[in-house]
Amino acid sequence: MKHARTDAERQQLALQFQQQLQDKQREIVGPLLQRAQLAIAAVSSTRNLSIVVDKRIVIYGGQDITKDAEAVFTSPQAITPPVATPPPSEIGYVDQTVLDGVPKVQNANNAMNQFETTQRQVFSARMAQARSSSDKQQILQQFNKTVADKQDQLLKPLVDQTRSATSSVARKKNLVLVVDKADVIYGGTDITADVQNELAK
Repeated sequence: MKHARTDAERQQLALQFQQQLQDKQREIVGPLLQRAQLAIAAVSSTRNLSIVVDKRIVIYGGQDITKDAEAVFTSPQAITPPVATPPPSEIGYVDQTVLDGVPKVQNANNAMNQFETTQRQVFSARMAQARSSSDKQQILQQFNKTVADKQDQLLKPLVDQTRSATSSVARKKNLVLVVDKADVIYGGTDITADVQNELAK
C-alpha cells in the first residue's frame, strides 16, 4: 500500500487484501461452520424440531439445544447429516436481502440514498458557516429531521406493504410466527418467494 502511486491502485490493493482475507476465513472457519450446522441439524432431527432460531431473538419459551449441539460438535466422530428433512413448521421466515432486491424497494432505497447525499452536502455547507456549537447542534438536528421525514415518506409505505404482504402469506400458510432468515439456524418455512410475489403486484 505504501508503494501505491494512485488512489485507484490503493483501492485495488485494498480489494485484493479483502478478498484474500475472506478466502482465508472461508478456508479456516468454513469447515467449522459446516460441522456446527450438521451438529444442530443432528440434534434437531433427534428431537423432531421443525425450526431452530438464534437464542438472541427468544424472549420466552422454546428448548435450548446449545449444550447438546456443542457435545455433538466437539465429539471426535464424523457427524452424519440427518436423513429426514425438518418436519413442517408453523414458524416461517423471510430473507430480507431478497426482498431488498424487489424493484420498487430498490428504487426507494436508491432515492433515499441520493436524497441523503444531497442533503449532506447542503447541510455541510451550512455547518461550515455556523459560528457556535449550539448553531452546529441545531443544524445537525435539522439534518436528522429532514432525513427522517424523507424516510417516512419514501420507505415507511414499503415497510407497511411488506408487513401486510408477509401477514397475508402467513395467514394463507397457517403460520403462527414469521422471523428474519438471519435468525434461523435450522428448519422453518421459507415464505420469501411468496412475499416477493405479493410485493411485486
